[in-house]
Amino acid sequence: MGPVDLFQTPLSLNEARAVVRQFVSYYNNERLRSAIGYITPSDKLLGKADAIFAERQRKMRQARDNRARYWSEESLNVENISVTDSNGLFV
Repeated sequence: MGPVDLFQTPLSLNEARAVVRQFVSYYNNERLRSAIGYITPSDKLLGKADAIFAERQRKMRQARDNRARYWSEESLNVENISVTDSNGLFV
C-alpha cells in the first residue's frame, strides 16, 4: 500500500492501520522534537545526537568566521566607499 492521505477517514481496518503506521513513521523519523534538541526520536535512540550537535556547532563556527571575515576592514575596503546625503550629493 502506498502513501495514505492522513486527512481522509480510513474506510477499513487495513487503511486505519496504514494511517497509524505512516503517522508513527513520520513522528519518529522526520519530525524534529524541541525537547530533545531539534532532532528526531530515531536519531536520539540510534545515538546520533552527539554527532548532529557537533556538526551544528561546526557550521555555526564556520558561519561566525565567514561573517567576521566579510565585515573585517580588509574586505570592506572603506577607502573606496562614497557617502551621499539624502539628495544623492557626495559629502
